[in-house]
Amino acid sequence: EDLVGRNDWSAALDIFLALRNGSLPPLLDFPHALAARRRAVDSRTTQVIQSYLVSRLRPDSPRMEARQMCTTAVSACIEMCLWSVLYKTVFECFKAAGHINVYCNTLEPFIVNGRIPKSQMDSEVLSSILQSYALPLEEEEHAAQQNSTQGNPSLFVDCDHCPELFPMARRLQQLVLYVEVTQLDLNLAIRLFTQHRLWTALVHVYCTLGDYTSPLELLVGECTQLTKRCMTKAQDDLASGEDGRSLVERPLLDCLL
Repeated sequence: EDLVGRNDWSAALDIFLALRNGSLPPLLDFPHALAARRRAVDSRTTQVIQSYLVSRLRPDSPRMEARQMCTTAVSACIEMCLWSVLYKTVFECFKAAGHINVYCNTLEPFIVNGRIPKSQMDSEVLSSILQSYALPLEEEEHAAQQNSTQGNPSLFVDCDHCPELFPMARRLQQLVLYVEVTQLDLNLAIRLFTQHRLWTALVHVYCTLGDYTSPLELLVGECTQLTKRCMTKAQDDLASGEDGRSLVERPLLDCLL
């Protein structure tokens, strides 16, 4: 209580975690029996986390400060397996304060590092994480296209052929491998993956659902489009006096699908 009164929330949560794990002797106001003590600690921790966020998190909170608060709250919830607090209390606080992207970015590494069991993930939170990628993926794709027009332009500008230009796309594809596919907003996921040509994620989703035909059709269609683009480029090169023969053959050599 003294730590909370001095706004040392992180230290207070560390003490609650130690009490819950039994690495500290039980305090006078907590039961000695392990199961009962854990229930009491969980209840008190929930109150402290809520008070912590309500008293300090504001819409105008600096991003760095909001990120620090989120890391403290998320870490405590995961260490104590307080999933309802993580997905309801903490999520709603950051959503109400307009810092939903901070929450999503903070939670994501815990998912990728296996700190959150697939069975304990929340569909609404996963949808918010997916949605948080929509604008960054568009900006990244636009920047990659601009980059490719400088010097020697390429017909194959995507996450597979130019991975160094698509860190956000690669990060999203990695994330999808660590979540329960059935908890995703499938319409949103498939739309994002198809629009931004994230074939690894798309194939993973379809195959997990037992659908092996749809990804094959999409990939064949993608190869067909790449071939048409190469043919058009080759014809343009020939019309301008350049040799377009190699470009006609490039789909079989350059397509990494």
